[in-house]
Amino acid sequence: IIRPAYVPVRFSASLGLQTSRKALSPLQHDDAESALTVFLQNIFRKLQFQPLQARAVLKILHQDDCIVLLPTGAGKSLIYQLAGLLMPGITVIIDPIIALIEDQVDSLATYGIDRTASISHADTRSRSASDHLLRRIKQGDYYFIFHTPERLLNPQFRSALTALRSAEIFINLAVIDEAHCVSEWGHDFRAAYLSLGHNIRKHCRDSNDKSPPILALTGTASRTVRKDMSADLAIEDESLIRAESFDRKELTFAIKRVSPGEDPEAVLSGVLNTLPRRFKVQEFFNAAGRNTASGIIFCPTVNGWKNGVINVRDLVRSETGAKTTIYSGKSPKGISGNWDEIKRANAKDFKNNRIPVLVATKAYGMGIDKPNIRYTVHFGLPGSLEAFYQEAGRAGRDRKHAQCTIIFHEYDPRRSDQLLGNIDLEALRKRFQELDKKSTRDDVMLALWFHLNGFNEEEQAVQDVEHVLQHAEDMSVAQEFEVPFNEGRKERYEKAIYRLFRVGVVDSYKVHFGASKFVIQASPFDLEKSKKKFLDYLEASQPAKVKKWKDDLEEINSENSNGVVALALTKKLIEFTYGVIERSRRRMILESVRLARQAKSDAEIRDRLLNYLQEGLHMNRIEQLIDDPDINLNDWWELIHKLQTSVDAADLQMLCAKALESYPDHPGLLLARGVAEAMSKKPDYHVSTQEIERALTTGIREYKLQPEQLVETVDNMFDFARSRIPGLGSPLVTALIRLPDELSGVPDLVQKGFSRTAEDEFRKRPDIQMARATHKYRTIVSRLEGITNKMAHRYGVPEIRQTLYGSTE
Repeated sequence: IIRPAYVPVRFSASLGLQTSRKALSPLQHDDAESALTVFLQNIFRKLQFQPLQARAVLKILHQDDCIVLLPTGAGKSLIYQLAGLLMPGITVIIDPIIALIEDQVDSLATYGIDRTASISHADTRSRSASDHLLRRIKQGDYYFIFHTPERLLNPQFRSALTALRSAEIFINLAVIDEAHCVSEWGHDFRAAYLSLGHNIRKHCRDSNDKSPPILALTGTASRTVRKDMSADLAIEDESLIRAESFDRKELTFAIKRVSPGEDPEAVLSGVLNTLPRRFKVQEFFNAAGRNTASGIIFCPTVNGWKNGVINVRDLVRSETGAKTTIYSGKSPKGISGNWDEIKRANAKDFKNNRIPVLVATKAYGMGIDKPNIRYTVHFGLPGSLEAFYQEAGRAGRDRKHAQCTIIFHEYDPRRSDQLLGNIDLEALRKRFQELDKKSTRDDVMLALWFHLNGFNEEEQAVQDVEHVLQHAEDMSVAQEFEVPFNEGRKERYEKAIYRLFRVGVVDSYKVHFGASKFVIQASPFDLEKSKKKFLDYLEASQPAKVKKWKDDLEEINSENSNGVVALALTKKLIEFTYGVIERSRRRMILESVRLARQAKSDAEIRDRLLNYLQEGLHMNRIEQLIDDPDINLNDWWELIHKLQTSVDAADLQMLCAKALESYPDHPGLLLARGVAEAMSKKPDYHVSTQEIERALTTGIREYKLQPEQLVETVDNMFDFARSRIPGLGSPLVTALIRLPDELSGVPDLVQKGFSRTAEDEFRKRPDIQMARATHKYRTIVSRLEGITNKMAHRYGVPEIRQTLYGSTE
């Protein structure tokens, strides 16, 4: 029997028993799993492994790198805990947030494993505490060392790892938890994750210069995020272990919509008041030890007027009488004292069932292991479907029933569609400022406020890169240079360094937090090498755009100084980032909005989430088509023609929706998404119109498709509308009407479409006739506009134009 026992002294360790890594000898999987189960039962008190846990442990014991993609609650942490204990040496775990570090340390302590170190700002507040912690790390006193990604950029911590190697004590495993933060395409990107793979392989080597296996853990990640993870961490794609199903049957989903003029707080009160009846527990909100029905209310802001953590906490207390506490990254207004200490105490009270309700921002959540969370409420729109599934997945970890609710407030769907649709960033910023009024603010406007702040103006991003480069000296030689920062600009300058890394100008960097400076290492600047690194990044993330950007990069030559050329190259990367990744993030918001609008029952919400998260029937073919640098829309039509039922259409619809978050303007994906929407069980023809319009527009503008391809595509869609999906006709014709003027001039594109509407199958339909009439009306207005412009130019009477516009509007 193995159990915890108290001894009133601290022990030092002697871990230098083996100076080289050894891979597990080959075993039959069943035999190995049987042996592992002995340790699982005696150390972790669990009867058997959850699916894929043992497979991942064995992969690590064979010294293989591994990416593990399992749903929330599937036991990802146990994989590294067991593997780390079974191998000689020390396990290093990189977690994104302090709350998660503390949760993992507490979890290990419940199994009697307290040889753990958590290195965070809170643990190193004093110089003496920091020195003591680093000294014990150098001595090898810990089995597990937890730290944030920023810590691996710290020179003192790197020195401690080097000291381990000198003492012939090695790192047996490097774990990157919530590894989707590695990718700028993900919903939780962190610049400090950028160089993790490089730093692990460099600073965690043993005395034989061999690096530890890397285990990357995540609960959800899109294809582009996975590709980014594989590339940045240098892990092969075939090292992925992925769940076949992400279904959490114990979770029940609901969406409560707030109508214009309705009070979101009243809806939240109603949701809370239904919980005792739903769970058939009268004293539902009382603390009751392990039997406490704990809950998390997720708020979008710290200090929002109605949706900030303080206001929501007061509302919950008033409605339920429950003890309620709060958690957020930064201190809410009105809180006195050390917020880091306060929020840690609040989190501990919640986890230990002393307080049953936690009101929190997304700063609390990732990976938190608390079994008895019975409900989550998102008081506002989640940032993405992945973020919602991650956060809602905190509930029901004990596999008992839990309720997950979104409260969604939308003032004007048309306004939302306009802002989230086919509009460039600067136009979006201007339109948002025009429309942002306190009386009409809703979840979409709030999400866009955060979004626009996350993508500050391109000019500022370029200036930050220029500022970093100004501190470099002769870029024709290898060098190390420093860039000082203050707290307000650290994140901006780190993003600038990240972008310089992406184009090969910067090799690596360190952060001296005490001195508030970055120390950057750079090789001699090589323009052709930097161009290749840029194009390699594009090829991995957006293969169909390589041709366009390759032509753009040809404009940059070595006539100017290295600094000017490096800035020009990075400016192109920023242009790409704002043009594609910004739209990618906006697409995430759009898919959240569509879920919140359209899905009504638990079954509908679950189906949409699972179709989005899981690799469906057509995913392999979609991946092949996306990876093809030459887009052929006929290949996409072969995929569409395989649709037989509305179930097939729903599957393709959500697969495309997820892929569009990585490739937000890919014409093939947009086309398939629009047609599948029209064929689904409950089609939204407005969505179908939007996607078809964007497919045609971006096909010409962004991907330089030949007009003949688009004309043929329009022809194919009319054939499909006639033979298979009658409902496709109206969105198709409406999309043609709404094409921008420069595209409506593409030879035969619109003309071909409207010639098809004269066929018997379409001529008798009122919706098609209305669309034809609208097209004629638009043509008349366009001609009148031309006449007006000529009159105004000839006679100098601009009032004529205004008068005519007034009459035609």
